[in-house]
Amino acid sequence: MISPGTRFAWARPLVPLALCLVVVALLVAIRPDPATDFRRSYSDVEIEQIGSLRAFDVEVIEVARATEVPRDGEAFGSAQALIIVTVEASVRTTRTFFGGIALITADDHEYEPRPEFSQAEPNATEPGFSVLGRYVFEVPPSRLDGARLRVDPDGGEFDVYDAAVRVDLGLDGDTPVTTLPGPLPDSRQWVTS
Repeated sequence: MISPGTRFAWARPLVPLALCLVVVALLVAIRPDPATDFRRSYSDVEIEQIGSLRAFDVEVIEVARATEVPRDGEAFGSAQALIIVTVEASVRTTRTFFGGIALITADDHEYEPRPEFSQAEPNATEPGFSVLGRYVFEVPPSRLDGARLRVDPDGGEFDVYDAAVRVDLGLDGDTPVTTLPGPLPDSRQWVTS
C-alpha cells in the first residue's frame, strides 16, 4: 500500500513552478494596457512659460516655421513645414535631461526631431547648469493646428508615474514662414543663477 505522502511525491517539485505561473498570470491580467499613457501626469504650458519635471525645468522660448534651414553651407529644404523650436532647460538633479522630445499634433501624430540638426539641440549637462538649443521638426502643414511639444523625463523603463510637460506651440496652418538668416547655432550652456 502506498502512503498518502508518497503518492504525490512526484508533484512536490512542481508546486513552486505552479505558484510562479499563477503569479505571472495575475500580473498579466491586472496590468494596464501598454498603449495607454496612464503613467504620465502632464503639465500643460504655453510658449515662454516654465514647465517642471522632476529633474529639470523647461521653457520654449521661440517657435518659427520655415521651408528651409541652412546647414553646413547648404539649405535643408522641405515641401512640408519645418518647425524650429528654441528650448531652454535648467537642470536640477541629474546629469541627463530630455528623455524624449516630440512634436505631437492635435490628431495624435508624433514627429521626432530631424537628426540633421543635432548640433543645435540642447546638450546633456550637470545640475546647476542651464542649456539652450533648437529642435527642427518636419510636419505636414495640415497638421500644425494645435501642435504641442512633449517633453518626457529621462528615465527609460523606470520613469513610471513621472511628470512630463506639453507646450502649446501656438501653430496653425496660417503661421507665417520665416527666412532664417543663417545656420542654427550650436547649443550653449551656462551656470544657472
